Amino acid sequence: MRNFIVIVLITLVTNAWPTSQETLRQLNLFSEAFRYIRSKSARPVSDEVLIANAIEGMLAGIDGHSTYVTAEKYQELLGSLRGSFGGIGIEFTMKDGRPVVVSPLDETPASEAGIETGDILVEIEGTPLAGLSLSEIKDKLKGEIGEKITLKIERNNTSHTFSMKRRHINIKALKWSTEKGILIVRLSHFNQGISGRVAALLKKQKDIKAVILDLTNNPGGIFEEALSVANLFLEKGIITSVEGRTPKDHQSFSAKPSKALLPTLPLYILVNKGTASSAEIVAAALKENNRATLVGEKTFGKGSVQTILPVPPGYTAIQLTTGLYKTPKGHLLDQQGVVPHIIVAESAEKSYQQTPKEAIALILKKQSHGKD
Repeated sequence: MRNFIVIVLITLVTNAWPTSQETLRQLNLFSEAFRYIRSKSARPVSDEVLIANAIEGMLAGIDGHSTYVTAEKYQELLGSLRGSFGGIGIEFTMKDGRPVVVSPLDETPASEAGIETGDILVEIEGTPLAGLSLSEIKDKLKGEIGEKITLKIERNNTSHTFSMKRRHINIKALKWSTEKGILIVRLSHFNQGISGRVAALLKKQKDIKAVILDLTNNPGGIFEEALSVANLFLEKGIITSVEGRTPKDHQSFSAKPSKALLPTLPLYILVNKGTASSAEIVAAALKENNRATLVGEKTFGKGSVQTILPVPPGYTAIQLTTGLYKTPKGHLLDQQGVVPHIIVAESAEKSYQQTPKEAIALILKKQSHGKD
């Protein structure tokens, strides 16, 4: 059995790229460990579980975003991108081996309970999360709709406990209102079809003096949707570029003049520490093309590309970081974030829901005095 495993691994690796003697030695080490666990473990473990755990471990060692996607998890991932799924409504990532909340989604159990950007998940139902992978923690957050779940989090070195009930999550990604002739567009997520809905909204507007695009606590979503939303306000210029492993993997994405609907109207974008990923791409593109004034806090700094790569025979996949986003001026977004022109910072006395209201009030006052 051992020789068979080594032969299979060598065949797979050598078919993909040239293999050194050191690589072959490491593959032999893997097969030895696999053989010992398979034959001598006091608790029998199936080959499928052993291989899945090995893949999960490889990906977890790369960064906090790469993970193994089982068939079941793949369907859940597709559901979340469509904007409909079950859970408590938080986006989180791994930082220094700890699960950190990127953003609670609007009108979900997590946001209603008081979970905030930057909270560190410590326990779920009394079970410590230390040492668990991204996918393992996601599994623990799942459960029956209507079932109670208790989370212990760490915030500013203080422990807090929150209880909530899981429910069907249907992301209401677009809301809007007008005030004093200014269109206020709230985008909480870049899910499927959102750019078309924003375009339809903009086409209906008449006699508006400016637009406020609220991207606070927007954790991102579908990359193409974010590109399209940015293009609605930008007639020309680079929106973003992607730096891959090799020069042939580098890509650049520019605005198309025919897609721009409001390329000159005064535009303000609200951002905070919960603005991440695709939302940061939009904010950076419109800032560095001198198209918008950013108001709020420095953004989260999640600027990496995750690609879902099917693994033969096709019922599982890996989510792998395959590139890094750059701003139009060539700055990396990952772990850097976007700094706004006008700082409206969140304080200990002020919740993240209040910060956008203060920023909007500031912009309305600025506009009423005739300043762009």
